[in-house]
Amino acid sequence: VLPSDGESILVVNQPDWRDDLVSADRVWVRRDLYSGVAEALVATGLDRGILGLTDEERMSITALRAIEHDLPSARFVRADELLMAQRMVKSPAEVEMLRYASAVSVHLLDAMFAEVAPGKTDGDVAAAGYAAAARLGAVPYDFAMASGPDSGHLWYSRLPSFDWTRPYERGDIVHPDVYGAVDGYFYDFVRSIVVGGDPTPWQKEILEANIACIHAACAAARPGARAKDLYAACHEVLAERGLAHRPDMDPKESILSADYLESVGHGIGVGWEPPTITPYDETVLVPGMTLAIEQHVSRPGVGTVRFEETVLVTDGEPEIMTAGSPARWW
Repeated sequence: VLPSDGESILVVNQPDWRDDLVSADRVWVRRDLYSGVAEALVATGLDRGILGLTDEERMSITALRAIEHDLPSARFVRADELLMAQRMVKSPAEVEMLRYASAVSVHLLDAMFAEVAPGKTDGDVAAAGYAAAARLGAVPYDFAMASGPDSGHLWYSRLPSFDWTRPYERGDIVHPDVYGAVDGYFYDFVRSIVVGGDPTPWQKEILEANIACIHAACAAARPGARAKDLYAACHEVLAERGLAHRPDMDPKESILSADYLESVGHGIGVGWEPPTITPYDETVLVPGMTLAIEQHVSRPGVGTVRFEETVLVTDGEPEIMTAGSPARWW
């Protein structure tokens, strides 16, 4: 509970918290968590009038109903945008946290790609990532990946998203999306590799196009640019190479040929954040913003590749915080 003037109260249902990680003025232990929140709102004089809810989409309807029942004179409204606007520009300390998280993601991917070989599986690659994460204090949310004949799916909407049974064959494309948190700050990172390390000319075409379009978007991440300008920079490269999405494409084909969600990435910090890098986002970039810039590129009959960088907007040249990982793994 965060009043605009006065002490903040963190309400927990277990008397076990890390003093070094909690910055609230007071911590209340209430076994009935929702009644405890209502009690805290009354104590801070917020039991009537308009109250903002942050991260509303993750609040259970049970919680909302319970709190509304206890506070009939209060009206709760979505206030996510207020919090997100504050989170878009990072402090110097946050930038360092994100540099570290980005470096961790590079280590995870290095460990995973060391396992890519004929006869191995997505499961072997993911196991290497989990092992590296455990030693670095990272918490993987998933290794969203697909490979070989399934590479065009990006990843399946299941847990786990990867195929832990199919052995790799020479020439398979593998593209793990490595994402999770380190010390509360997110990493989100993708590279592509070809099993055996010898891509065909057709595979190399889409691999190089993927690298080029993302690095064009990274180069455009300067103060004064709009989020939509980064999308345009990426897709201009794809259009020049005959790989851009066309409105007349069959939906299945377009999913394999360009980002069907019309996105080239998003902000990143303590979660996935604004801006969204779409043709419509007018957000103006300023120093201190951190962006995960990503795209996938395909050719039917060849496969799908993915590439991503985490970028810091500075007063001058954009800083690619994931530059420690090679762009080309062949």
